[in-house]
Amino acid sequence: MLWHENAGTDEKSNMSTLTATLDWRFHAHHQSKDNTWVFSYIRRFVVIVAGRGRCLAPPINSYDDRGLPRNKFSLDEERAHTIVYGSKGKPIRIKGEPEFTKEPVAITLAGEEILPVAKRPLF
Repeated sequence: MLWHENAGTDEKSNMSTLTATLDWRFHAHHQSKDNTWVFSYIRRFVVIVAGRGRCLAPPINSYDDRGLPRNKFSLDEERAHTIVYGSKGKPIRIKGEPEFTKEPVAITLAGEEILPVAKRPLF
């Protein structure tokens, strides 16, 4: 899904942080009509439950491609995460991540798409 977020009003203070943490090959930023910076990128979601006209689809987070950080979330929030992986691969837990209580979720990828190892949905 094409996702837009406010990147702030000052390019120097906000865009330098974004540049340091994001892969710009897949992202764009521009100034809106009111001179605020808008950050646009493709955000992926995993569909957990699909229904007529609705679905439960939490976003897939990367946490700066380092996996789920320790001591950033409460125990309940840690347990609400899991590993997602391409269905042709295997789930990989990154060194330093807490133990996951939910089963890993295999995702069928389109074409030659690659899913980085550090993706973690929270649901």
